[in-house]
Amino acid sequence: MGAGKKRTRRINWLKIKQEYMSSTKPLSAILAKYKVSRGRNTQNHTAGWIEEKKQLQNQVISKIKNKVVKKQIKEWERQQKLWKDIEIQAAKILKKYSNQNMTISPKDLASLASAIQTALKSQRLIKGESTENIDQRNIHLAIVDIIETAEKEAEK
Repeated sequence: MGAGKKRTRRINWLKIKQEYMSSTKPLSAILAKYKVSRGRNTQNHTAGWIEEKKQLQNQVISKIKNKVVKKQIKEWERQQKLWKDIEIQAAKILKKYSNQNMTISPKDLASLASAIQTALKSQRLIKGESTENIDQRNIHLAIVDIIETAEKEAEK
């Protein structure tokens, strides 16, 4: 090579772009790593990379949100089923006592009422409703509804 000729090196723009897109480092840091100066040629090659990376990050965030939402929905469905099962069991116990004209001890009745109240609150929370208005009247209505539902299912 002559003294007046400057040797140009080939820059692997694809490699730089891949590293930038998969890194948390800013573009300037990646360019500095590869000793690429900020000139018109660099601007031409990197045009749109920052916006493209933002779009890629938004897509990743969106997919993560969707996975979290799906997982949360499954958990809510599981919780809903669990609390419904508690209601059904409470109804069976109440129905058994009422069919056999037996009296329930106050302790057992309090336990059933507490279980039903917890089930009601949990179902309301899962649905995003308020749990503040659950009082004795609501529990009584829920018990009546549970017994009626259990009786209807028994008739089937």
